[in-house]
Amino acid sequence: MNAEQADGTSLSPFVRFSREEWSQLHGRTPLSLSEADMRDLRRINEHVSLEEVTRVYLPLSGLLELRVVAVRNLYEATRT
Repeated sequence: MNAEQADGTSLSPFVRFSREEWSQLHGRTPLSLSEADMRDLRRINEHVSLEEVTRVYLPLSGLLELRVVAVRNLYEATRT
């Protein structure tokens, strides 16, 4: 994340992360893929390593989870 994004002066709703910064964002998201799951993924996609899953897709999964929770909370607040 660059300095402009960090201090909130950017007008864009988008945030840029380096690959290293992104890979550290998985936080509390557990890796629930087994080796069998990885074999199944390789059958339908290009080769994906467990490291790639951990560094790229696990943070994405955590971000999506945050989004789902936020939308659910907004729905509940609106309904109330």
